[in-house]
Amino acid sequence: MTLTVWGDLKVTKGFVISTIMKSVPEIKTGILPSVNAFVLESLRRRFSPDTQQAVQPVPQVIPVPHWQDEDMAQLQRIQDQSGSAVYFIHRPVLMSTQQQRAEKMHFVTTIDRMPAPLSVTKNALTDPVAYQKLFRQVNKVDVSPLPNNAGQDARIGIKLGLGILSIPFKLQLRYLNEGPTQIRYVATGGDIEYMVGRMTFEPLDTRSTRLIMTSSGKVGDKAPVLLRIGKSLPYYELMPTIGSAPIIMEKMKRYVKGLP
Repeated sequence: MTLTVWGDLKVTKGFVISTIMKSVPEIKTGILPSVNAFVLESLRRRFSPDTQQAVQPVPQVIPVPHWQDEDMAQLQRIQDQSGSAVYFIHRPVLMSTQQQRAEKMHFVTTIDRMPAPLSVTKNALTDPVAYQKLFRQVNKVDVSPLPNNAGQDARIGIKLGLGILSIPFKLQLRYLNEGPTQIRYVATGGDIEYMVGRMTFEPLDTRSTRLIMTSSGKVGDKAPVLLRIGKSLPYYELMPTIGSAPIIMEKMKRYVKGLP
């Protein structure tokens, strides 16, 4: 099945939508992928509903895509022709939490070409301090290294401005080194209670790197009231992840492109 969606994002109606678009213009990048995901996820649940599955801990719960060389070559051709990332939405999985309960997580794998060498790309995108340059909504980052060079803990302050309304919230993420070209991250606190994912970096040539990011995140019961409103949306465990993926990728590409 092929689904093509067109939308004029320069014309908005309604005070709330117009305010959001003006305050966070980059959100437009994630609207069309979100619309596609909503339609396709509705069809999937109708014709291929989820089945009973085992609860898995982190990191086993993170899907690990496996592709043959010809698959990656085809993905690269699609990227070269479209000029944008490729997204794969995985089936929902159940993740065990510290509260000893199963939490439904919906992972999205995003693949894109970063216009910088492997060392530059990895060093830039795995450094939480750089988030203040990557995302204008990030206003504070505190980092603490973990023992034995295992990774680092990051406390990230975010202020999302919506016209006269400002929504502050915090992220606490632990970044763990899984090898020279792979890093895993998981939420350890903050207002986004559930966030887990992995970034893998693969050299394409001397000037570009393939980034494979598999991630899932959603607010929990302890989130601020304005963030918990998002739980009233359909497929709230999927839509924030698929909607934010293109925004993150575009900002990452622009950032590494400007690095020496």
